[in-house]
Amino acid sequence: MTTLEKELAIHDYLVLNTSYAKSNTNSSNYTAYGVIMKNTGASSGYSKAFQLLLNKVGIRSIEINNTNNNYCWNIVTLDGQAYHTDVSYDVLNSRKDKISYECFNLSDSTLKNKNSMFTWDTLKYLKCTSTKFEYLSTAYNVFRVGATFYYNYGQEGVLSTYNRVKPSYYYEPDKDLNSDGIIDIYDIVKLSKEIK
Repeated sequence: MTTLEKELAIHDYLVLNTSYAKSNTNSSNYTAYGVIMKNTGASSGYSKAFQLLLNKVGIRSIEINNTNNNYCWNIVTLDGQAYHTDVSYDVLNSRKDKISYECFNLSDSTLKNKNSMFTWDTLKYLKCTSTKFEYLSTAYNVFRVGATFYYNYGQEGVLSTYNRVKPSYYYEPDKDLNSDGIIDIYDIVKLSKEIK
């Protein structure tokens, strides 16, 4: 798996298997443990969980705080370039059959235009200038069937496809490695860790 495919798998796992905390009174909502083990969290819990999981598969990630210190997301380094990814934002904008990539691998300028809460000390954090991996963030109506993603770009009703998990070096799991009852992308992540 490429680093982008690993990042996508972790992002999708968190989006599909967790929910944004409706109440911020539980301290575990602000921890990686709360998101990974209790399946719920606030933005800081998501950024910590995403960072932990990315670092475990060899992808550099740091947590970033907005200037008001009331919201967090990540800066992820892929192929030597830095990108903003906010899993909690995508959790809030996803449904079971449609994963949001609105805040996935964005440049500084794209993120600043997304929402007024995205303000940060630009001198303190890496600059994110590349738009190489922004393509999923501009798609809408993203949904998947197996390993194929279907999405729209600008023209309502015109579907494109993107098969992101079957490169030539793709490893097909032959059993349910993560014990969720189905063989899917999450088994691929588990398998890639075992192969690594």
